[in-house]
Amino acid sequence: MSIIKNTYVHFYINNCIGSMFKGIADYVSGEILNNLPEETVISTYEKSIQRFKQRKESETERFVVKTPYVVFDPMLDFEPDPQYGRFLWRYPSFSDRIAEDLFKPKIYEDNNVVISPVLGRYKGRFEAIIWCSSVYQLIDFRSIIINFFS
Repeated sequence: MSIIKNTYVHFYINNCIGSMFKGIADYVSGEILNNLPEETVISTYEKSIQRFKQRKESETERFVVKTPYVVFDPMLDFEPDPQYGRFLWRYPSFSDRIAEDLFKPKIYEDNNVVISPVLGRYKGRFEAIIWCSSVYQLIDFRSIIINFFS
């Protein structure tokens, strides 16, 4: 009796990448900027300006700019990390059996199906844009970020 083995790839990886960007945005807004941002947007710069203009037009009362307004623009240039992201066992087309045995516990296992996580390392960039109400607030935030990230 032969065992038929099929490997399936999760095609909706955008949920994982989106969660990573949200986590970074929450961290910067909450920990580094001490929960000061009134609003944090994860989008391209153009879409964030469009959202800002829509809010301005839809307000029934006098529109007041709530600053700091933080925009995270994912560059979408992410790729596998040059050192740790290019191991063949991280790719289902090459050595999926090694990946299946590496991470315990498995998500699900029975006689017919095994579901196990395979973790990959990626590197990429994003742009954080902080709209400030004054040059003094800009100096404060810039110095906080420089001191925090060296």
